Amino acid sequence: MYPAARQFLESSKSTGSSITNPIVIVVSPLVALMTHHYNEVTSMGFSAGMLRDPDHVENITKGKCQFVFGLPKSWLSSGRDILLSQVYQKNVVMVTTDEAHVIPRWGTTDKKKKTKAFRRLGELRALTPKNCVSICDKFGIWPNLLD
Repeated sequence: MYPAARQFLESSKSTGSSITNPIVIVVSPLVALMTHHYNEVTSMGFSAGMLRDPDHVENITKGKCQFVFGLPKSWLSSGRDILLSQVYQKNVVMVTTDEAHVIPRWGTTDKKKKTKAFRRLGELRALTPKNCVSICDKFGIWPNLLD
C-alpha cells in the first residue's frame, strides 16, 4: 500500500491536478500500529498526523498532513466533520484500511459487532470524495520497494 500512496501523493502534485495538498487517510485498528506508521512516514519526510493526538488536530483540520491516521471510531466521530470539510473533499486521494485481514476481529469477538465493523467502514468510505481510491491492505512500509 505505501508505494501506491506515495505514487498518488507525488502524481497529484505533478499532473497539474486541482488537488493542492493530497491527503491519504489511513484507518488502523491499533494505536501502536498508527504510532509506528506515523514515525515511519515522518522519518521519510512526509507530513502526518494522528486524530487521537490533540497536538495534531489543527494541522489535520487545515489539510497540512499528507497522511492522517485514525481508528475507525475516531474517523466516524471526531473525524467525520474533518472528512466532510471542503479541504478534505477536495484533497483526499486515497483511503486505506491497515491490517484489513483482521477487520472481523477488530474490537470484539461478538459476531453481530463484527458485522457492524464492516458496515461502519463502508460508512467511512461514503464520507470521502467519490474520485479517491480505496484500498484494504497491510499498510506496512517495505523499504526495499522504495528504491
